[in-house]
Amino acid sequence: MKRQTPKRKLQYWILSLLGLFAAGFSAFILYTSWHEDRSVMSVVTNLADGSTGTGKDGPYPDRPEYQLPEETEARYDYEKMTLNGMDNYVLENEQTAEKKIIYLHGGGYVSQPNPRHFQWLAGVQDQTDSTVMLPVYPKAPQHQYEENFEKLVPLYTQTLENTEAENIVIMGDSAGGGLALALAQELDRQDIEQPGDIIMLSPWLDVSMTNPGIQDLTSVDPFLDLEWLLNAGASYAGDADLKNPMVSPIYGDMTGLGDMTLIVGTHELFLADARKFSEITDEKNIPINYYEYPEMPHVFQLQDTDEGRRATQQVVNIINDDADDTSTTD
Repeated sequence: MKRQTPKRKLQYWILSLLGLFAAGFSAFILYTSWHEDRSVMSVVTNLADGSTGTGKDGPYPDRPEYQLPEETEARYDYEKMTLNGMDNYVLENEQTAEKKIIYLHGGGYVSQPNPRHFQWLAGVQDQTDSTVMLPVYPKAPQHQYEENFEKLVPLYTQTLENTEAENIVIMGDSAGGGLALALAQELDRQDIEQPGDIIMLSPWLDVSMTNPGIQDLTSVDPFLDLEWLLNAGASYAGDADLKNPMVSPIYGDMTGLGDMTLIVGTHELFLADARKFSEITDEKNIPINYYEYPEMPHVFQLQDTDEGRRATQQVVNIINDDADDTSTTD
């Protein structure tokens, strides 16, 4: 066996260190991407220009006026419309769209939408007779939950003016999934006609994070961080009780709402409350479409994987009212 020369040993250690650095850096990029519901490219871009995207307030980004990412603007025909001081990005169907999708993006109530949201929605719109609307709703810590309803309820009622309620879909991922349910509950409190569908993708249903089952999931969730979520949730709630249904809709009234669909992975912290939500609706004989995907992480539905594509197809089928073609994976 050949002995390693000092030079070869040095080369070996340099390559080993570079390999460890590359692995660690890649893990950081992936973690930050999922943790903040941002695209990998946006994280890399922020690092390149010296910005982490987390801002001076810890996990909360600085809040300049939101601009549609250049790559998204170049690729898709989203039109910016402003209602009641809130920007709303609209992707019109080339034909007369029967369905209207109000999509509430994720990001822990503190982060803005990322390119993947727009890309995924364009794919959904392409498979449905729909117009997609993505409102850039107010974010914590500068704004709290009340302002979201002050902005989103008028958006919904304006949509009702030219669209039948049964043809409106309120959908969201992560924090946006919880907000979708909370918005439907607020519409019910105001006696406003319910949307046809409420679709929740890996929803954050309880910002108090007090479900005992959450602790058992910390070892399998590769992306969500409990402390970060607690800080973000408290910032969003402001002075309100963390179990106020307007911030934690799992404590709200589930009766009388539109048709509900929840899709979640088994390797995410939000699984515990998703199962609790399913149990609550079952006890009250409220029908829902509930799907669990084994070993899938947070917001896998938006990712270009076999499971992500299957979940997306379920969403498309529900929007298209293909009730017989929404089977889950086992």
